Amino acid sequence: MALCPAGGNGPTEAGPGDGSGVAGPDELDVRVPEIDTQYGEKLWRQKRAILIDQAMCVYIQLAMRDRSGQNIDLTHYGFSGSESSSSSSASTTTTLGARWRESSLVDKDLYQTTPTVIDAEAGIIKSIVPSQIADKTGIYLAQFALLNDEDCPFFMDDCYVYNQHSAWYDTSETTTQVGPPLVDDVRLSLRDSDPQLNELISEYDFDLGEIAYAATRTIQYWNDQPPTITRAQYSTKTFPFRDIWLEGIQLYLFELAEEHYRRNFFRVTAGGTVTDDKNKHREYNAAWKERFARFKELVMHRKAQINIAGAWATLGAGYPVRYYG
Repeated sequence: MALCPAGGNGPTEAGPGDGSGVAGPDELDVRVPEIDTQYGEKLWRQKRAILIDQAMCVYIQLAMRDRSGQNIDLTHYGFSGSESSSSSSASTTTTLGARWRESSLVDKDLYQTTPTVIDAEAGIIKSIVPSQIADKTGIYLAQFALLNDEDCPFFMDDCYVYNQHSAWYDTSETTTQVGPPLVDDVRLSLRDSDPQLNELISEYDFDLGEIAYAATRTIQYWNDQPPTITRAQYSTKTFPFRDIWLEGIQLYLFELAEEHYRRNFFRVTAGGTVTDDKNKHREYNAAWKERFARFKELVMHRKAQINIAGAWATLGAGYPVRYYG
């Protein structure tokens, strides 16, 4: 597909964007990470994710950060304050590179792009989404690296890219809809589609990075569970069972919530008032167990169906022949 021309420079603040996922009103072709918040504080160390829609001509833009959540000052590696090249000044040989791959690691394809520096001091870079990824729904990892003069990376930063279905892709050559559920559908199924629905915190309960993680875990569970069926090993680009996928995403999101409430439970009594808003571990544990039982049953039944169907074939005059082993 033809890719759109580059947009402008975008935001230059330390944390790109305001959490909306779009750089600004003049740059609708640029996507930035949706930064999660908790009690009004942005979680800069949280795994980041970017949402795109299939067949869109977009760029992703983010600040390269270290493990502590601090932006990397690219001027220390020879990049100028604002430029449109991935190469640093002549006094150094540091360059920028980006690689993209499918998140479950079943699909082995790798795609490469060359990011541009938008604001070197703030560590903000921008890269086009490869057409092979823009056209194919799935969940991907985009990894950005600083490379030495031998093209060996010495620093890396990454984020999820969640590519969901849109009506702008030609589906005439496909017979089955594959790829992850719409993020809005995931949120709707959990009553998490608007922060105002969560009356105690007025924030989303689950961020996009957690949804991408849960979706990837669902595929990994399917592939790891016996029986191992070679023709039914799927990636996030090819998994066709949407009921199992939605059930699995809910399951693993509840697992994350259960761990959060278990770790942060702390009852406070002061002045005759008891604060106990984190006492939800048992409720989430019960919900997790219920969903896991349903999810496991769905996976077992579907795999059994595939396995039985693969044990029969038709030869010659059409008589069924059964294969053993």
